Amino acid sequence: MTTVINIETSKYQLSDLLALVRGGNEVIVQEADQPIARIAPIAIADKSRKPFVFGLSAGLGTVPDDFNDELPMEFWLGDDA
Repeated sequence: MTTVINIETSKYQLSDLLALVRGGNEVIVQEADQPIARIAPIAIADKSRKPFVFGLSAGLGTVPDDFNDELPMEFWLGDDA
């Protein structure tokens, strides 16, 4: 649900507006009938997800010896160069 509120009113009702946002609502602040800001809940990482573990795929890939060599001009200009 989206709530639209005037900027003057929002100065005095910030804690009420934040309570709306905590409940999953969005608040649009407007001045002279022009929207100027949106207050919305932020996504917080799901604590139930397992953390990423580095090294589980170790040894499954290789890096070629010429990985850091300069690329030939044909790469940049195409085969017609």
